Amino acid sequence: MRVCQHCSTDSPVTYSCAWTHSQLADAAFLLVAGPTSAGKTLLAQFVSHAFPNSKVVVVHTDRPQRRPPMHSEAEIDGFHYYFVPTEWFDEQIKADKLVAHIGRYGNRYGLAVSEVQECLESRLLPVLVCNVTTALQLKRHYPRSSSFFVCSRDLEAVKTRARGRDDNPENSAARLLLVDEEVSSRSYFDYVFEYDEDWTPGTRYHVSINPSRVSAV
Repeated sequence: MRVCQHCSTDSPVTYSCAWTHSQLADAAFLLVAGPTSAGKTLLAQFVSHAFPNSKVVVVHTDRPQRRPPMHSEAEIDGFHYYFVPTEWFDEQIKADKLVAHIGRYGNRYGLAVSEVQECLESRLLPVLVCNVTTALQLKRHYPRSSSFFVCSRDLEAVKTRARGRDDNPENSAARLLLVDEEVSSRSYFDYVFEYDEDWTPGTRYHVSINPSRVSAV
C-alpha cells in the first residue's frame, strides 16, 4: 500500500494520490473533471441522467461547509460532500479504505472504497466529480472508465467565479493559475463538454469526442 504523506498541506499546491485496490479491480468510473467553478457538479447530474445505471458518489472532505451569507448557496452534507474532521483521513488512509485522496488549498478530499463498493454491488456505474489530476490518475488505474471534461467557453467568467471561492488571497491566486493549467489538459479526456454562459446551467452542452481515448463502459 502506498500511504500519502503529503495530502495534508498548508500550501495551495495540489498533491493527488490514487491506487488500485484488489476488490475494485474491475471497477469502471464515469469521471467528471474540469477547472474550479466550471460546472462539474451540474455535468455529473447530467451524466447520471444520461446513464440510468449510474450513481453520483459523494466525496469526503475536511474543509468547512459553505454557508450563506459568505456564499450564495449552502452546501448539503451527504449531497455535495461528506464533511468530516481531519482525523478521519488519517484513520482511513491507515486502514487503506480510500480509493483516492488529494490535498488542495490546505484541505483534504477522499473517495471511500465503501462508496464505490455500494455502487458495484447494486450494478451501478459510479460517477465521480474530481479535479483533473485525480481523474487522469484514476483513468490509468481503472482503464475501463470514461472521462468527461467540462468548462465554459468563456474562461474569464470561470475565473471570476473562482475568485469568489476562497477568502484566502494565496488560495485564490492558485485557483486562477490552475484554471489555465487544467484547461490545457482537456485533450487527455474522452469527452469534452462546453457551454455558453447564457445557457441554463446543466441543460445544454457542445460535446466533442476524442476517438483515440474513448472507452466503452
